[in-house]
Amino acid sequence: VNKVGFIGLIQPLGDGIKLLFKESSLLEKSNILLFLMAPLMNFFLVMLMYMVLPYSGNMDWFNLSILFFLVLLSMNVLSIILIGWSSNSSYSFLSALRMVVQMISYEISLMFLLLSIMVSVESFSVLNLEMVQKYLWLVSCYMLLSVMIFVIFLAESNRVPFDFIE
Repeated sequence: VNKVGFIGLIQPLGDGIKLLFKESSLLEKSNILLFLMAPLMNFFLVMLMYMVLPYSGNMDWFNLSILFFLVLLSMNVLSIILIGWSSNSSYSFLSALRMVVQMISYEISLMFLLLSIMVSVESFSVLNLEMVQKYLWLVSCYMLLSVMIFVIFLAESNRVPFDFIE
């Protein structure tokens, strides 16, 4: 039987380690330092996005958390440009530019939609947004905006009607 661990519980971990060491994806002409640092930068920015979540009720220290989230979301574009540029391939760079243009167009519409909600709530804090929704969810008030934000999130994450980047 080809299972690692008790009842195969460690099998996904073993498969992941095998895939990591199976093949090197470094290009011969690439700038190796930038090529490896750009995904780490993207990971770091995504981890910073978790700072806007209110984990306890007394976290009122961050009044502009929605703006911070939008800034971090727009900085992810830089890592995509770095990956395309550091590969020293014109096709990779053109593909990265195409992806960046598409991401920026989605982010601009997302920014306008989120900022319109924040203006109606009169706060840019996630904690205040949570308190406003204590008795009435904003999804029921802004149904059309909620659907538009959902579609933009699908497009931003390259999910099924919007997965034409590859």
